[in-house]
Amino acid sequence: MGEDLERKIAPSEILEFCSKKWFDNPAGISALDLAQHFQITNEAAMRIFESLNELEDGTLNRNVKLYSAHFNPKNVSKSLNFKEEITHIFFPSSKVLATYYEKLGLLRQNIPEYEKRLKLGAGQVNQAYFEEEVLRKYFDHPEKYEVEDSESGGISSFSWRRNSIHLGPLFQKKVGEWQYCCGSHLQRSCRHV
Repeated sequence: MGEDLERKIAPSEILEFCSKKWFDNPAGISALDLAQHFQITNEAAMRIFESLNELEDGTLNRNVKLYSAHFNPKNVSKSLNFKEEITHIFFPSSKVLATYYEKLGLLRQNIPEYEKRLKLGAGQVNQAYFEEEVLRKYFDHPEKYEVEDSESGGISSFSWRRNSIHLGPLFQKKVGEWQYCCGSHLQRSCRHV
């Protein structure tokens, strides 16, 4: 049954699904997620990811050991049952992500630059360069961002509704250029000039 379903799923459908998952949360997509969505076996989903990897549509972490927790919502006092699963984790290529970023209309949305770069496959810890005008949004909105600026660096953070997020950017002025480093509690960081 899984074999028949595997052959009927168009690669574009799979890549669109993976891209949407990535856009919602820029992290790898497990073959278990693919299997559940397309109602195929984990083994069939793993083979699909292997094929996509061979076509250079993404990269794989192979044979990852995951645990799924199962419980009875009608009897929450019972202990959780854990099931070990071996699966692949797929990371769509930047080329695939750029294709679906445009196809799904994200290109026309006003997505902040850091988030846009993550959606397009940049790592959470990557160097990035910006014009000084981009950094002005931090300096020009003291109601949203708290910026401490100096020649040797500074710190910035902002609060959004009930959540407080510390970005911890470091600003440095270097011969007419700004160097901007930011990081969150997830250790995301980037360098902007």
